[in-house]
Amino acid sequence: PERDVQSGQKGNYVFVVNPADMTVQPRQVIPGPSIDNFVAIGDALQPGDTVVTDGQLRLFKGAKVTFKTDGAKGEKKTPATAGAGKTGG
Repeated sequence: PERDVQSGQKGNYVFVVNPADMTVQPRQVIPGPSIDNFVAIGDALQPGDTVVTDGQLRLFKGAKVTFKTDGAKGEKKTPATAGAGKTGG
């Protein structure tokens, strides 16, 4: 979603979760065209990258996140300190 793209002094970026240690890192992106509140990012993101989709204002480089689970199914939904969603397929 467009709201996931943040603006900073060095340009646009998204927070990507490192699955090895569950920390986030900002990754610079170049937003492309948008349709229905979704924006094309280009090659800055790869299939399988987990992008924070909620709570970015509380994040900083190296911040740890944990996933909340859906109590009924036990499925990963969103990090406890920020939301995340998968990109690609």
